Amino acid sequence: MTKIKAKVSDIKELLKLVKLEGKDPDGSTSSIMENCILNCSNGKINTCCLAKTSTVLSFITYNKIDIISEGEIPIGNLEIVLSYLGRFENDDIIIIETADNKIKVVRDSPKKTALIPMTARENVEDSLRAEAVKDSLKCEDGVWKFRTTLLPATMKVNTSFINKVLGDGNVENLNRKYPFVIDDEVVCKVGDERSGMIESVIPVESKSGKASSSYAAGIDNVFSNLTDVVEVCLAEGGPMLVISKNDKYEARFIIAPLISED
Repeated sequence: MTKIKAKVSDIKELLKLVKLEGKDPDGSTSSIMENCILNCSNGKINTCCLAKTSTVLSFITYNKIDIISEGEIPIGNLEIVLSYLGRFENDDIIIIETADNKIKVVRDSPKKTALIPMTARENVEDSLRAEAVKDSLKCEDGVWKFRTTLLPATMKVNTSFINKVLGDGNVENLNRKYPFVIDDEVVCKVGDERSGMIESVIPVESKSGKASSSYAAGIDNVFSNLTDVVEVCLAEGGPMLVISKNDKYEARFIIAPLISED
């Protein structure tokens, strides 16, 4: 039996960060993560997820949790669990435990209990696939590497600037694809010359190295759920790594590149 104690708002923040709601390349809004396994140990919750589109990997560690009994909490449907949590107040302190194939959520005063059907661990496939590659992301001599790909170009940037650029994709008839260039300046061109284009220079706190790569599915889902300054690492024509840290969590996201711009 796994048992944790937490504030409702903290659990909701974690699950929404896992869920990653954002805009698809066609402009529609959706979440790219459907399920996860919460690994509860050493005073932290760790979770790894792969998007159903296979375009984003996430590795999240959340700190503001009291672990009473270590173990796992498999969540088969993030939206359903968030709906149950929505029946509690954000400031409520709750106990969440696993027992008899259920996730039990209890508030002491006034007494309230929710019983949520629990998915078997082996059926939370997106988390299991992500767990299998979690050790493939490493920092070697100050340079991040995913599998065999080095991500040598880096920048520290406030997500507000990135989100303004991603918002340019809302312009009618623009293609929601985003080629980023880290060079003398950091530049992103939204759209293309055929359908229309907006080019922006992005203010950054710091940068190093040179690389360019394009992204579409998943990039809005990641950045629209983050605030403040993040570290971004690029590989030439390859994936983007986004690292967000604060006093509550550390999250790392790998966004797959857009292979073809045709």
